[in-house]
Amino acid sequence: MEPDLVEIFQHRMDAAAAEQVWSVTILGSLNAFVITKAADLVRALGRKKATWGIGVVTALVCVFIWSRHGVYWFYSRKHDALVHLESPSYLSDLTWYETAARFCVMWSGVLLYTAICVGMAFASIRSLNRPPTLPSSPSPANEPTLQGAAQPPTRGTPQCHEPTETGKVEVPP
Repeated sequence: MEPDLVEIFQHRMDAAAAEQVWSVTILGSLNAFVITKAADLVRALGRKKATWGIGVVTALVCVFIWSRHGVYWFYSRKHDALVHLESPSYLSDLTWYETAARFCVMWSGVLLYTAICVGMAFASIRSLNRPPTLPSSPSPANEPTLQGAAQPPTRGTPQCHEPTETGKVEVPP
């Protein structure tokens, strides 16, 4: 067995897996930015452009994840072939359960990362489409009130349409 090639293949497999993790992490930070600054992005780019940008970046990251999976699988097969030359029973003694488990482990990461990316994109796009909220301030107008209770007027609110003693509504000039 050529240990140098096995080590090289293992190193390349590890690098491909790490690149997948980092791409998901970078996309996660981008989505966190979009969610926290959604109103600013909509004002600056418009809803359509921001949504389109999130979709394109997410699609590119998913393609990158799948390409890294292809690289990982390529080097994994090369690694297995070299080890199989030295030890012919390396993979041939696996039960059907072990073979199925090996297959699931091979695909679980790429499927999980793809699902995470699509989920983050969905959350970001939803945050772009939600109506803008007013910043909360510690004023009595923002506190919960009892229904039907008279509320004191807030500063800046016009005092109009208040009923008089006779029940008629007077509009101040």
